[in-house]
Amino acid sequence: MVGISLYIVLTALQAMGILYLSYSVFRYKFASYWRETLFVSFTIACIVYFVRVLDLKAIVPLIMCLVMILFLWLIIRIPFLFSALMAVTGYMALIILETVVLFLFDHLKFLPQSYTLSNNPSDASFLTYANILMIATNVLLYGLSWWLYRKGYGFAFSFDSRTVQFKKETAVLLVVIVQSLIVIGMIYFSIINSHINLMIAAIVNAISLGALLYVSLRKEHSENA
Repeated sequence: MVGISLYIVLTALQAMGILYLSYSVFRYKFASYWRETLFVSFTIACIVYFVRVLDLKAIVPLIMCLVMILFLWLIIRIPFLFSALMAVTGYMALIILETVVLFLFDHLKFLPQSYTLSNNPSDASFLTYANILMIATNVLLYGLSWWLYRKGYGFAFSFDSRTVQFKKETAVLLVVIVQSLIVIGMIYFSIINSHINLMIAAIVNAISLGALLYVSLRKEHSENA
Protein backbone atom coordinates (compact mmCIF):
# COMPACT_ATOMS: atom_id res chain seq x y z
CA MET A 1 0.00 0.00 0.00
CA VAL A 2 2.87 2.37 0.80
CA GLY A 3 4.48 1.53 -2.56
CA ILE A 4 1.27 2.29 -4.43
CA SER A 5 0.80 5.57 -2.57
CA LEU A 6 4.37 6.60 -3.38
CA TYR A 7 3.81 5.69 -7.04
CA ILE A 8 0.72 7.93 -7.17
CA VAL A 9 2.54 10.81 -5.46
CA LEU A 10 5.49 10.56 -7.85
CA THR A 11 3.17 10.32 -10.86
CA ALA A 12 1.38 13.45 -9.62
CA LEU A 13 4.70 15.25 -9.27
CA GLN A 14 5.59 14.13 -12.78
CA ALA A 15 2.31 15.45 -14.18
CA MET A 16 2.86 18.73 -12.35
CA GLY A 17 6.41 18.82 -13.73
CA ILE A 18 5.08 18.47 -17.27
CA LEU A 19 2.77 21.43 -16.71
CA TYR A 20 5.55 23.38 -14.99
CA LEU A 21 7.75 22.86 -18.06
CA SER A 22 4.87 23.88 -20.34
CA TYR A 23 4.38 27.07 -18.32
CA SER A 24 8.11 27.84 -18.47
CA VAL A 25 8.44 27.27 -22.22
CA PHE A 26 5.47 29.55 -22.94
CA ARG A 27 6.35 32.11 -20.25
CA TYR A 28 3.58 31.45 -17.73
CA LYS A 29 4.43 31.90 -14.06
CA PHE A 30 4.03 28.56 -12.30
CA ALA A 31 3.49 30.20 -8.88
CA SER A 32 0.28 31.80 -10.14
CA TYR A 33 -1.35 28.44 -10.86
CA TRP A 34 0.30 25.98 -8.47
CA ARG A 35 -2.86 25.16 -6.48
CA GLU A 36 -4.93 24.30 -9.55
CA THR A 37 -1.96 22.46 -11.05
CA LEU A 38 -1.42 20.40 -7.90
CA PHE A 39 -5.08 19.34 -7.83
CA VAL A 40 -5.22 18.28 -11.48
CA SER A 41 -1.86 16.50 -11.15
CA PHE A 42 -3.15 14.22 -8.38
CA THR A 43 -6.31 13.65 -10.42
CA ILE A 44 -4.17 12.58 -13.37
CA ALA A 45 -2.05 10.32 -11.14
CA CYS A 46 -5.09 8.46 -9.82
CA ILE A 47 -6.47 8.03 -13.35
CA VAL A 48 -3.10 6.75 -14.60
CA TYR A 49 -2.81 4.22 -11.78
CA PHE A 50 -6.25 2.72 -12.36
CA VAL A 51 -5.80 2.69 -16.14
CA ARG A 52 -2.56 0.74 -15.74
CA VAL A 53 -4.19 -1.65 -13.26
CA LEU A 54 -6.94 -2.26 -15.83
CA ASP A 55 -4.17 -3.16 -18.31
CA LEU A 56 -4.98 -0.22 -20.59
CA LYS A 57 -1.47 1.23 -20.26
CA ALA A 58 -1.15 1.90 -24.00
CA ILE A 59 -3.56 4.84 -23.70
CA VAL A 60 -1.90 6.42 -20.63
CA PRO A 61 -0.05 9.15 -22.61
CA LEU A 62 -3.17 10.15 -24.52
CA ILE A 63 -5.24 10.32 -21.34
CA MET A 64 -2.61 12.46 -19.62
CA CYS A 65 -2.40 14.82 -22.60
CA LEU A 66 -6.18 15.06 -22.89
CA VAL A 67 -6.68 15.90 -19.20
CA MET A 68 -3.90 18.49 -19.34
CA ILE A 69 -5.37 20.09 -22.46
CA LEU A 70 -8.81 20.32 -20.83
CA PHE A 71 -7.25 21.72 -17.65
CA LEU A 72 -5.30 24.44 -19.47
CA TRP A 73 -8.32 25.27 -21.61
CA LEU A 74 -11.11 25.24 -19.01
CA ILE A 75 -9.29 26.22 -15.81
CA ILE A 76 -6.30 28.33 -16.87
CA ARG A 77 -8.39 29.81 -19.70
CA ILE A 78 -5.87 29.32 -22.50
CA PRO A 79 -7.41 28.89 -25.99
CA PHE A 80 -7.89 25.23 -26.89
CA LEU A 81 -5.33 25.13 -29.70
CA PHE A 82 -2.61 26.65 -27.54
CA SER A 83 -3.58 24.42 -24.60
CA ALA A 84 -2.93 21.44 -26.86
CA LEU A 85 0.38 22.96 -27.96
CA MET A 86 1.51 23.44 -24.35
CA ALA A 87 0.42 20.00 -23.13
CA VAL A 88 1.91 18.09 -26.06
CA THR A 89 5.18 20.03 -25.93
CA GLY A 90 5.53 19.32 -22.21
CA TYR A 91 4.75 15.63 -22.57
CA MET A 92 7.14 15.11 -25.48
CA ALA A 93 9.88 16.83 -23.49
CA LEU A 94 9.16 14.40 -20.65
CA ILE A 95 9.56 11.42 -23.00
CA ILE A 96 12.98 12.69 -24.09
CA LEU A 97 14.14 13.23 -20.48
CA GLU A 98 12.79 9.83 -19.45
CA THR A 99 14.59 8.21 -22.38
CA VAL A 100 17.86 9.87 -21.33
CA VAL A 101 17.44 8.52 -17.80
CA LEU A 102 16.59 5.03 -19.10
CA PHE A 103 19.68 5.02 -21.33
CA LEU A 104 21.81 6.11 -18.37
CA PHE A 105 20.35 3.47 -16.06
CA ASP A 106 20.77 0.82 -18.76
CA HIS A 107 24.40 1.83 -19.31
CA LEU A 108 25.03 1.59 -15.57
CA LYS A 109 23.24 -1.81 -15.48
CA PHE A 110 20.90 -0.40 -12.87
CA LEU A 111 17.64 -1.79 -14.28
CA PRO A 112 17.02 -5.54 -14.46
CA GLN A 113 16.40 -7.15 -17.84
CA SER A 114 12.84 -7.96 -16.73
CA TYR A 115 11.93 -4.27 -16.34
CA THR A 116 9.64 -2.97 -19.09
CA LEU A 117 6.96 -0.32 -19.42
CA SER A 118 4.39 -3.08 -19.70
CA ASN A 119 4.74 -4.18 -16.09
CA ASN A 120 1.76 -3.82 -13.79
CA PRO A 121 2.03 -1.13 -11.06
CA SER A 122 0.74 -3.59 -8.47
CA ASP A 123 3.98 -5.56 -8.91
CA ALA A 124 6.41 -4.68 -6.11
CA SER A 125 9.60 -4.85 -8.20
CA PHE A 126 8.03 -2.70 -10.93
CA LEU A 127 7.01 -0.10 -8.36
CA THR A 128 10.53 0.08 -6.93
CA TYR A 129 12.24 0.72 -10.25
CA ALA A 130 9.41 2.86 -11.63
CA ASN A 131 9.60 5.11 -8.55
CA ILE A 132 13.37 5.48 -8.88
CA LEU A 133 12.98 6.26 -12.58
CA MET A 134 10.32 8.89 -11.86
CA ILE A 135 12.41 10.50 -9.11
CA ALA A 136 15.38 10.87 -11.47
CA THR A 137 13.18 12.14 -14.31
CA ASN A 138 11.36 14.59 -12.03
CA VAL A 139 14.67 16.08 -10.85
CA LEU A 140 15.58 16.79 -14.49
CA LEU A 141 12.07 17.98 -15.31
CA TYR A 142 11.82 20.50 -12.47
CA GLY A 143 15.43 21.59 -12.87
CA LEU A 144 14.97 22.29 -16.58
CA SER A 145 11.68 24.11 -15.99
CA TRP A 146 13.20 26.34 -13.30
CA TRP A 147 16.25 27.09 -15.46
CA LEU A 148 14.21 27.98 -18.56
CA TYR A 149 11.97 30.39 -16.68
CA ARG A 150 14.86 31.94 -14.73
CA LYS A 151 16.85 32.53 -17.92
CA GLY A 152 13.81 33.86 -19.78
CA TYR A 153 14.00 31.26 -22.55
CA GLY A 154 10.79 30.31 -24.31
CA PHE A 155 7.99 31.78 -26.39
CA ALA A 156 6.05 34.90 -25.52
CA PHE A 157 3.53 35.19 -28.36
CA SER A 158 -0.04 36.12 -27.47
CA PHE A 159 -2.46 33.39 -26.37
CA ASP A 160 -5.41 35.78 -26.68
CA SER A 161 -8.35 33.87 -28.20
CA ARG A 162 -8.79 36.72 -30.64
CA THR A 163 -5.46 35.81 -32.24
CA VAL A 164 -6.60 32.28 -33.04
CA GLN A 165 -7.61 32.68 -36.65
CA PHE A 166 -7.66 30.04 -39.34
CA LYS A 167 -4.61 31.01 -41.35
CA LYS A 168 -1.52 29.18 -42.57
CA GLU A 169 0.38 29.18 -39.25
CA THR A 170 -2.67 28.02 -37.31
CA ALA A 171 -3.41 25.22 -39.77
CA VAL A 172 0.19 24.01 -39.68
CA LEU A 173 0.22 24.17 -35.87
CA LEU A 174 -2.97 22.11 -35.69
CA VAL A 175 -1.57 19.47 -38.05
CA VAL A 176 1.69 19.23 -36.10
CA ILE A 177 -0.15 18.89 -32.76
CA VAL A 178 -2.38 16.09 -34.08
CA GLN A 179 0.63 14.37 -35.63
CA SER A 180 2.52 14.66 -32.34
CA LEU A 181 -0.35 13.10 -30.39
CA ILE A 182 -0.41 10.20 -32.85
CA VAL A 183 3.37 9.82 -32.52
CA ILE A 184 3.14 9.77 -28.71
CA GLY A 185 0.48 7.05 -28.80
CA MET A 186 2.30 4.96 -31.41
CA ILE A 187 5.67 5.19 -29.67
CA TYR A 188 4.29 4.21 -26.27
CA PHE A 189 2.21 1.35 -27.70
CA SER A 190 5.17 0.07 -29.71
CA ILE A 191 7.59 0.22 -26.76
CA ILE A 192 5.35 -1.68 -24.36
CA ASN A 193 4.80 -4.30 -27.04
CA SER A 194 8.54 -4.44 -27.85
CA HIS A 195 8.05 -3.41 -31.48
CA ILE A 196 10.70 -0.69 -31.46
CA ASN A 197 13.60 0.18 -29.19
CA LEU A 198 14.17 3.30 -27.16
CA MET A 199 16.68 4.80 -29.59
CA ILE A 200 14.16 4.86 -32.45
CA ALA A 201 11.47 6.19 -30.09
CA ALA A 202 13.78 8.97 -28.90
CA ILE A 203 14.68 10.01 -32.46
CA VAL A 204 11.06 10.09 -33.66
CA ASN A 205 9.96 11.96 -30.55
CA ALA A 206 12.78 14.50 -30.85
CA ILE A 207 11.83 15.19 -34.49
CA SER A 208 8.18 15.74 -33.50
CA LEU A 209 9.15 18.02 -30.60
CA GLY A 210 11.45 19.92 -32.91
CA ALA A 211 8.57 20.43 -35.34
CA LEU A 212 6.38 21.79 -32.53
CA LEU A 213 9.05 24.20 -31.37
CA TYR A 214 9.78 25.29 -34.95
CA VAL A 215 6.12 26.10 -35.61
CA SER A 216 5.97 27.99 -32.30
CA LEU A 217 9.07 29.97 -33.27
CA ARG A 218 7.54 30.81 -36.65
CA LYS A 219 4.39 32.06 -34.96
CA GLU A 220 6.36 34.24 -32.56
CA HIS A 221 8.37 35.72 -35.41
CA SER A 222 5.20 36.43 -37.41
CA GLU A 223 3.71 38.34 -34.44
CA ASN A 224 6.89 40.35 -33.92
CA ALA A 225 7.29 41.16 -37.61
